[in-house]
Amino acid sequence: MKSISLQEHIAQSKIAVAANKAKGNRHGQLLSMLYSDPFHFIEELLQNAEDAIARRKKPEETGFVKIVLSETGIDFLHNGDPFDERDLMAVTTFASTTKKGLPDINQIGKFGIGFRSVYGITDSPEIHSGSHHYRIIDFEIPESVEIENEIGFTTLIRLPFKKNLNKEFLANLRWELLNLDSSFLLFLQQISHIEISDGYETVVLSAATEKYENQLLAKTIYTSRGGEQIQKRFLLFHKKAGKLGEVAIAVSISDLGEFLPSGSRKVSVYFPTQFRIEHDILIHGRFTTTPNRENIPFSASHTPENEKLLLELSALTKSMFRLLMRSSKLNAGFFALFSWSDNMRDPISATIRSELDAFIRDEKCLTGASGKFFCVTDLCLAEDEGLLRLIGKKDIALVFHRFDFLDRELLEQEQFVNYLRKTHKLRLADIDTLAFYIANNPQFLQRKPIDFFAQLYKILALYPRFWDLKHKGRYYNLRFSRIIPDHRKNILPPFGASGQPAIFIGKPSMGISTVHPELTADADCLNFFRMLGIPETAPGISEAERLLQKFNPVSVNAWWLKLYKLYSEGDETLRMRIVSKLEQIDCVPVVLNSNGEKQFCKPSAAYLQNPLLDKFLTFYPAFFVSNKLFQYFSAQGVGYNELSLFLRRAGVSDSIKLIPIDTQLSESERATLREGQEVFPLVRESMNDYTIEGLDSFLSHLTIAASAALWQMLGSIPENYREASYVFESYVRSETSLFTPHFLNLLRDSQWIFSSDTRLVCPNGFRIDEMHRAYSEVRPVSDWFYKKLGLLGADVSSDEKKMLDWLRKRGIGSRELSRLVATTETEVRYIGYNSEFSVVSTNSDMLVTKMSDASLLAQSLSAMFPASKNWYQFLLADKTERLRDYLMKSVYAASKTIQATIESAGIIALYDKDVVLRYVFAGIRPDNGEAVLVNHQWRNLFEKRPERKDVSLFIYNMSDSTCVEVKPTQLSAFLEKEQLVVIHPLNFTER
Repeated sequence: MKSISLQEHIAQSKIAVAANKAKGNRHGQLLSMLYSDPFHFIEELLQNAEDAIARRKKPEETGFVKIVLSETGIDFLHNGDPFDERDLMAVTTFASTTKKGLPDINQIGKFGIGFRSVYGITDSPEIHSGSHHYRIIDFEIPESVEIENEIGFTTLIRLPFKKNLNKEFLANLRWELLNLDSSFLLFLQQISHIEISDGYETVVLSAATEKYENQLLAKTIYTSRGGEQIQKRFLLFHKKAGKLGEVAIAVSISDLGEFLPSGSRKVSVYFPTQFRIEHDILIHGRFTTTPNRENIPFSASHTPENEKLLLELSALTKSMFRLLMRSSKLNAGFFALFSWSDNMRDPISATIRSELDAFIRDEKCLTGASGKFFCVTDLCLAEDEGLLRLIGKKDIALVFHRFDFLDRELLEQEQFVNYLRKTHKLRLADIDTLAFYIANNPQFLQRKPIDFFAQLYKILALYPRFWDLKHKGRYYNLRFSRIIPDHRKNILPPFGASGQPAIFIGKPSMGISTVHPELTADADCLNFFRMLGIPETAPGISEAERLLQKFNPVSVNAWWLKLYKLYSEGDETLRMRIVSKLEQIDCVPVVLNSNGEKQFCKPSAAYLQNPLLDKFLTFYPAFFVSNKLFQYFSAQGVGYNELSLFLRRAGVSDSIKLIPIDTQLSESERATLREGQEVFPLVRESMNDYTIEGLDSFLSHLTIAASAALWQMLGSIPENYREASYVFESYVRSETSLFTPHFLNLLRDSQWIFSSDTRLVCPNGFRIDEMHRAYSEVRPVSDWFYKKLGLLGADVSSDEKKMLDWLRKRGIGSRELSRLVATTETEVRYIGYNSEFSVVSTNSDMLVTKMSDASLLAQSLSAMFPASKNWYQFLLADKTERLRDYLMKSVYAASKTIQATIESAGIIALYDKDVVLRYVFAGIRPDNGEAVLVNHQWRNLFEKRPERKDVSLFIYNMSDSTCVEVKPTQLSAFLEKEQLVVIHPLNFTER
């Protein structure tokens, strides 16, 4: 395009303005309203001054700007390169720029947009620069005015206020000018001094720069006001980006060099935009912005230059981290500047975060408690602050397989710590691991000083699960581990395997170990010992120890009498000590029931004389306490009951004896018991199962008297033996599942009950009122075992008895009954479950107990009764109605369009405006271990579309009155592990 003179430009501008007015065009006025911030013109003028100062012929001079506010307007002065004709034409034209080599729209002149911002406060800005002195009217027409010059400045831009500006706006303008954010001086390379005055107050902003390294500057920003000066210090990391300009990162620091939040998260393109990042640092780059300079668009197709600048920013971020690491400036304050949330919502934050991730992963950049730097994989996070004081460097390696704890200051940054754990798998140094190590490495505490134990106990006192009785089954429960130094500094457990004290509080005496005196002198330690239950030494304990060590079979009766008196007169500590020692001595005078032979045995191997035991153990060799001992005590004035109580406390049994057995469960059985418990990795499994001593001998030599005796004694079995337990543990967690103990399974499935006509029968499914009269002559103290053995009580209805008789007469067992359920042709009498319960909603994604064989379907016959309804209608109809009510009142209560329609008993269709969203089936699990019963339409649905994902299942568990949902996403996994029985619409009639 052919260039024109300024005068030709003025003439053309007049013609263009007149034409636009005639057409009603208001583009100039509209562009002046482009900025949401009416004070944005200040930044635009400063940017214009920065560009002008950069072009001047004397670059060594300091860039100086002066802003003077008066009642009538604003004078803006700078000492940059003066305007020439091209500059003047550029600010009065909508599509021109004189900024050579700077192609982006951040330049003031392009389109005239930047300078247009002044029209928010003025209608006729004046420009006095070099030989040019003009006023601009109608946005585009330069008009000559009188010459004005200011000594020391090359350019004066005068902005006379519009007449319609109100006082509030002018007051706000004054505040904005006098409180101008000085941080923009960080990224301006030319302007280093700005003076702002309103005639009453003067504010001076200035910047001083000190070069550290190639890409690192220290920059101090000063704000002087009324004789006082405030300074802000920054570390400025910068990088040239070729034709793209540059990128820079500024981090605020204190006078002591500590990192500080920036206070603003706006990205700057020399001046702050409205583009915010998630990190508390300042970012600058020559990004292409939107025309109003408020936002930064990122698009590979529309703003590829911004994408390239992100790469430059990434490289600068990496350099910044390395420079700080090299200068040992990386600390908790630095990491606190960054956001550690999972999602970065803008590309600039994401770029910085990506570099942070890689840096932390690969470099020794995190401080440990020792003050040294480590990789994240070399550190661990102390669960309790007490561990930082307790565990030294060598022990960290031994116990946690790391080199140091994470620095205390970093621990205070919860979000950062969570990020390290989630993203970089920072190990948790937990109390569980310490307890595990102590329990499995007794030598660990052997050489520790006494003050180590004091610190250890302060920690353990906060975590009772590692030593209390409730968790004693854990294999690293410290209740039975060597953790307490005695008076000789031998490390002893608080309690022995039997639960008796192994150490005492107090003065040592013969055979008695006591806690080290330095520890009992510490109030915190003493409190822990008392929480643990360690007893104090008691009067008589030394005498008891001497007596227990001098057992003499010749004078056994006198020996027991002395021991009894010490026991009776002593406190609980002495009694526990006597009992624990007796367990180790063959000291009870007994008679073998099979041949009358006299012997001595441990208390736990002996029985008290009992007629019921005599009958039950007739054919089993058992030791009964000698009557001579009772006769001796009686002669000394001690009655039978008193001695019996003492012997029972010592471990002698007065009823059937439950003894542990080694039970081997299959992997599938153990997996079933673990179902729903997230214990990983599985490091230990144990079984606690029991049988009755002499049970096999009893079953081999059955008599009515022995059977009735066992019947009566079963009622007195303690509750803790009525269930067997399976304990499975990880390093940090222990869970327990219960199952039926061996002796109950054996008694349930063996023929040991005598019927009224003296036939031997299994108790499972047998009616109590048909048992031999011998059983009614003895009454157990509890009937807890009736249901466990499958006995049918006297409360069974007459209809139930008829049905059971009918099944027995026809020889219909569980397998035959299952086949009846699976066919559509057989007619039998209807069987339904009579159980009342309410729906229980759970949020569990499910998966319940693994099914055994479908033949178990009929094992709960004791809870059945006949009815006249169709099989599946009676089983499922009421449950389906309750489920529909639950879905509509709870799950879909907020929806105005979803409807739940019962298609058939056990099936609900969810409709949304006549479209089926999902099928919901109601299923029934009669008892634990049984199959789930569902409507026969289940098979039809999945035969048509096996892969379907629009079916969910609610299972009513009859055993515990709960309802559990299997969601569509979990259905395939459920069907792989569970067993379903489809119920066909059969009518059952009696023949």
